[in-house]
Amino acid sequence: LKDFGVNPKNLGADIGMTAVLHTHNRRLEYHPHVHVVVPGGGVDKSRKQWKKKKRKYLFNEFALARVFRARFRDAATKAGLRLPDSLPSKWVVDCRCAGKGLSALKFLTESRRSPKGVSGFFCW
Repeated sequence: LKDFGVNPKNLGADIGMTAVLHTHNRRLEYHPHVHVVVPGGGVDKSRKQWKKKKRKYLFNEFALARVFRARFRDAATKAGLRLPDSLPSKWVVDCRCAGKGLSALKFLTESRRSPKGVSGFFCW
């Protein structure tokens, strides 16, 4: 994400973010995925000012999916990890406008609570 942010074709600024790794879905089935809340702009260090996004979304979600998957596979391989053959060839990136981000942050905060009967399952 940071590389996409500093690229002048996208934003040309340093972005911040809050990210949370979820390892399961709501039915407690193994489904690793990441939620990331990114502001609609970043800091242009050369001008020392905030730079707003140029388009409806900061980055192209299809390009993000391809790059993230490739970098994930590279990092896993370098770490000596064997990825399952069932790993999907296409990954999904779902970019949504979260307004001022409060609802998205609230969702991520609430998602850390363990469902009834699964005490200690999620660690923070």
